[in-house]
Amino acid sequence: MKARKLQRGTYFGTVLGRDRVGPFEFTETVYRNDEQLDNHQHEDSTVFIVLSGMVRENISGGEIDHPPFTVILNPAGFEHRTCFLGTSPRVLNIQFEPGWLGSLHRSLAESRTVVTRPFAAPAIATLHASLAHPRLDHPNVELVMRNLFLPSELVRGDRPIAREAALLLVRYQHSRRRVWNVASEIGVERTRLAHAFRREYGISMKEYAGRLRFANACELLAESSASLSTVALEAGYSDQSHMSRDFRKRSGATPSRFRLLSSSEA
Repeated sequence: MKARKLQRGTYFGTVLGRDRVGPFEFTETVYRNDEQLDNHQHEDSTVFIVLSGMVRENISGGEIDHPPFTVILNPAGFEHRTCFLGTSPRVLNIQFEPGWLGSLHRSLAESRTVVTRPFAAPAIATLHASLAHPRLDHPNVELVMRNLFLPSELVRGDRPIAREAALLLVRYQHSRRRVWNVASEIGVERTRLAHAFRREYGISMKEYAGRLRFANACELLAESSASLSTVALEAGYSDQSHMSRDFRKRSGATPSRFRLLSSSEA
């Protein structure tokens, strides 16, 4: 069966939101459980980020399962079949201006790349936030994208300690452990780590951890009926008031309003 070619910005599923930041076009889509897509390809290179559920790809007769926080980069013209599993599987699709991948690293424009959890989780939280709550500027979003796909053999200097810090922040994202405990665990001086982290991700460690915490709370509010105080503690906030202040700052809405809007979109 001949593969269907999808033009730029065209996706299967139901579109939940779109945004453009610099050279990047973000589109969030949701699918039904067990929804299957016939053999298809995209006109342009496309990044697919699994936000929830499971994405099963059929490539050349073999199946590959991608859990949440998996990032798949398929080059233009790459043929595959896809099946979505779980409750309301969601995907963040990203396309970019021609030539952007090649400017990062020539091999990325020519081959398929998969980045798996947990390394991708902080970057995913940042990129998703740029669609849901567009407060990130273009240089920061591009920096996150570059760091996400930069081949490991190009990592030099203090980048390894910055990435190790990001992994630890993901590991502790549901706790109220202080950010600077990470410096002690890695065994580096605080100022050095702070500079390295900002160079790598474009934001401070405190802000990075805050975005992860906010993303956790959004998911819990949308997918559970737990009380606001319970959500706050499980997401890593000190209490409900702390979560409410953070929500107003990041989204302009209260947690209750966010939950109401999420339920009305379901």
